[in-house]
Amino acid sequence: MADREREVAPQQAAGAVSGRPRLTRRQLLAMAGGAAVVAGGLYAGLALVEAPRRQPVAPPRAGYPVGQYQIADYGVRIASDPSSAVEVIVPPVWNLVITTRLARRPTQHDQQRLEGALRAVEATYPYSPAGVFALVAYGLSYFRAYVPAQVFEEHLPRMADTGAPVLLDAVRFDSDPPDLLLEADDVVFQLRADALANLHDVQHALFGRSGTLAGQPAPHADIADLFAVTSVRVGFVGAKLPRRMAEQAHLSVADHIPDASPLFMGFTSTQRLGQATESAVAFEQPPDPLLRPLTTARPGDYFAGGTSLHLSHLIEDLDGWYAQSYDERAARMFHRNAVAPEGRVTVQTSWLNPNTSALDARDASVVGHNEAVQRGSRSPQGQALQLRVDFNTMDALDTGSPRPGVHFLAFTAGSQIFHLSRRAMDATDLMGRYGVAASANGINSFITATRRQNFLVPPRRHRALPLIELKA
Repeated sequence: MADREREVAPQQAAGAVSGRPRLTRRQLLAMAGGAAVVAGGLYAGLALVEAPRRQPVAPPRAGYPVGQYQIADYGVRIASDPSSAVEVIVPPVWNLVITTRLARRPTQHDQQRLEGALRAVEATYPYSPAGVFALVAYGLSYFRAYVPAQVFEEHLPRMADTGAPVLLDAVRFDSDPPDLLLEADDVVFQLRADALANLHDVQHALFGRSGTLAGQPAPHADIADLFAVTSVRVGFVGAKLPRRMAEQAHLSVADHIPDASPLFMGFTSTQRLGQATESAVAFEQPPDPLLRPLTTARPGDYFAGGTSLHLSHLIEDLDGWYAQSYDERAARMFHRNAVAPEGRVTVQTSWLNPNTSALDARDASVVGHNEAVQRGSRSPQGQALQLRVDFNTMDALDTGSPRPGVHFLAFTAGSQIFHLSRRAMDATDLMGRYGVAASANGINSFITATRRQNFLVPPRRHRALPLIELKA
């Protein structure tokens, strides 16, 4: 199918939804359980695995954070891995991502309704892993269709080095398949919690017309008439869960997935030093107090406290991945000289200066994923610029049947940063120069992207249908 047929035209008439795929209420309720996967009891079985132990969290004393994506100070703990002593972020276990398109041109009354619905969720569930973390982000299709171009241009921050907008259209990368779908959804909702039931409860209240939250009447949470749901994506991250899921799905590689691994591919991805801080991905924050800001945003600007979000879905070839030895997997996930005893799950992802990617490609014809990505995801001084919140899934989406995969989400101070890091991950320059085989280029030959889109995450104060209250 031609690209223009698979993409929603950016100049599509405001409010037009004819021809756009929309889930019926019956489909939505089915997907609330993860479609056919949950019907088979897979996710339901995982929900019985004990959640991480966390300190109780009271309501935010100083109010909610400015950034919707900011959860680090609200019950998300840092733990020292017992086998390696590496500090690891322990994120919420369950994720629910709901993509939508607006059913009509929104009004300021709709803006108030959406804010009221989000506040109803917060009044019911604490802002903590024990409750629900909710985030709303917006695609370029939303801004192009419903916000005057002059208003958007005036308030959208730009990258300080290139002048590029902080929100760019998603693109295909060299390793992406030709049938990759570049999505054009208007609004995405990301829900995170340790309890999957909490997320489904919120989903039903917002889009399923349940009329309740936690068993209590919540009519103000109903915004089903305002949004056309286009997909519901569910998944998990945490020790024991990937192996349990593989066992329940009768995957042949189940016995190869370490019990302590939080992800299917057998390694921890949330090492504290390998992730950007929340302040580093905010539009108006410099990556380091000694360095200049990454964008033109300044405190007090409309989108100050916001960030950009990349969302994609990846299929994982676990059979091919686990056909390699542990040392081969570690070299492809990190770098050739990664020091890790056989079977170790958490490996320190330090910044290496100089970067070893070219050296490894030249001397061993192998490229490590982590080191290749760092050529685009780190500042010249080594500051991490990308905060990943990816999670595993068995969602079918474009595959026709449930398959192991990843819903990849990453926050950066601009889409440009993600694009740079993703191109660095492809390492086409090193492959061509040193003749690196595709199978030795990081993890690229073991993952296949099916869809991508970039979003802008407004600050909390403007999370409900941003900019529509402003006139050109």
